[in-house]
Amino acid sequence: LDDLDRAIDAFEAALAVRTLEADRAGHGATQSNLGTAYRARAERLQGRAALDDYADAAAAYRAALSVWTAEFDGHWLGAKLALAVCLERLGDRAGSEREIAEAISTVRRLVLSTEDRASRAHWLGRLAGEGDALALARARRGEIAGALDAVARTRQIAGSTELALAAIATDPGLESLRR
Repeated sequence: LDDLDRAIDAFEAALAVRTLEADRAGHGATQSNLGTAYRARAERLQGRAALDDYADAAAAYRAALSVWTAEFDGHWLGAKLALAVCLERLGDRAGSEREIAEAISTVRRLVLSTEDRASRAHWLGRLAGEGDALALARARRGEIAGALDAVARTRQIAGSTELALAAIATDPGLESLRR
């Protein structure tokens, strides 16, 4: 953990120099690296300390994503996925549906932004997995009807996402959405 503590301190210090105004791209990269360090440390911790680090990682990834766009570079996709993972772990460990629901939304946007069919299949599977995490959180609290509803809603979201992708691919009026 000492190496991760030092890395977090270094990235936080770097943000004083790599400000959004002075170095937009560097600021995004440093935020993403900070998120990765927090996430790595959270995976080695337990209890409140792990939750705090997952929350800090999610905040850092959000800060990176406020700079990066899908068109910016390949780092956007990695930061989106890392954010979804942090949110899912936060939701799972804290029993919070809010983070899991946000993870579902994040992964759905990843599906819609991905051109490659194999990648889309991967993200659709991930979307189903996030829905399963939401269902599990509800089932652990004894909310069986809510758990079943979460599974059904997530499967419906995945189905509507597939339909949206098909429409984008075939409808001439939606050509501007194709990349």
